[in-house]
Amino acid sequence: MSIFMRISTSRFTRLERLSVCVCLLFLMMITNAMFFGLQSRIDSGMTETGATNYFSVGLLYVIVCSSFIELPVSLLVVRIFRCRLPKQKGPQHKKHATWKLCSGPLPHWTLYIAWFLIAISILSSGFFTILYSMEWGPVKAKKWLVGFLLSFGVNIILTQPIKIVLITVYIILLKKVFKLSKTELLEQEKEELEYFGLDLNLQGKNGVQEKSNVSKKPVLNLPEEDYIDDTPVMSKARRVNELRAEKRRREFYLSLLYIIVILAIVYASNDDFTYRFFETLYRLTGKSFKQVKTIENYWQWMNEKLVPLLLSGNQKSPSFIPVFKSLILGSVRLRQKRTVKDIVVYKRIKNLTICLNHGYMSGDDERMYKPNWVPMLELERNGTTESQSSGTESWWVFDEQPHSHGLASEGRLDTYDATGYIVNIPSHVRLKEILQSVQNSSWIDSNTKVLL
Repeated sequence: MSIFMRISTSRFTRLERLSVCVCLLFLMMITNAMFFGLQSRIDSGMTETGATNYFSVGLLYVIVCSSFIELPVSLLVVRIFRCRLPKQKGPQHKKHATWKLCSGPLPHWTLYIAWFLIAISILSSGFFTILYSMEWGPVKAKKWLVGFLLSFGVNIILTQPIKIVLITVYIILLKKVFKLSKTELLEQEKEELEYFGLDLNLQGKNGVQEKSNVSKKPVLNLPEEDYIDDTPVMSKARRVNELRAEKRRREFYLSLLYIIVILAIVYASNDDFTYRFFETLYRLTGKSFKQVKTIENYWQWMNEKLVPLLLSGNQKSPSFIPVFKSLILGSVRLRQKRTVKDIVVYKRIKNLTICLNHGYMSGDDERMYKPNWVPMLELERNGTTESQSSGTESWWVFDEQPHSHGLASEGRLDTYDATGYIVNIPSHVRLKEILQSVQNSSWIDSNTKVLL
């Protein structure tokens, strides 16, 4: 979190914070690799003695040993980054270079030592981790990776918060125990006043330090201009930008949490066999369906590929498809969207002709027909209400009731609603009979817009 929420007045930059985090990650990897075999032996020994399996003693041992190896390097690097002095620009800057940024300021050249330690830690840890993985082999390397991720999660969730709490309590206790005496407070005040250039005479009669009544007005040397960051107006604008960035950061974290919750809910409700069902159906029907280019190819695919899979008596069909037919496919239904016969040709560019039909401009064909797509008369349309639910006449009547719960189907060129001319196949017994009748009556012709 400190990488994204750095204090503006801190000299510990985001790049340095990120480098320290990467260094700690690589150090954790090499320490887990060093103690990986020892962890397994400790856990196996505890299991043989009858110890509980809910708590891994080997994991705790690895975490403690890793902390002792990681802490010296990380604390030293963080100390240098936080307490280093700014780079001296000239002789006038030396007077102000003693300003205490922390309890013990460090020279600027220690920054190069910190970067050297980070580079050595990352390179050496990565190199020896690769050597360990090559020695173990793929199986043991995968086990180590699982153990490392578990150790890393425990370290982030449990170890680091506990360490921060203990350090905070320790600092608070130190402040309560070691209180500055009156003489030390006067010395500290003297150092602060000397920094601002005050001429003091703090020697009293009895040798006790006290403030003197100086006849001359003390001279106060103001800091150089480069120490004054900006004007009050700029400070206010910067504060407004910080508050605005904090608000956006909070919204980002809430949105990220919301997305994670949604993904968890969707993944939890996912069926375990959905992927296998889809892959099986695609392997049996999808690959061959890509070769369908004409109407003859479509009926050939229906009779040779789809029909044998839907008939339970066929020994070549997998046993689970007829059993779970209602779960996977439901009732077999052929649906098509049609265009009207009139074609409008638009000439937009020379040697480029675009053919558009009335269905593209004003909608799909929704008229009622007789077999072989013979248009119905007005008197015949009034008597087709009872015959729409069953019989061959329903194939030629536009169904306005949306099927599939009204869900639209998305294609390569357009999105289609749930209406159309529909052929319902009620049972497996009449499957071949109905398909043969539909094929012989030219239900699919040149005006068929899309098949669903």
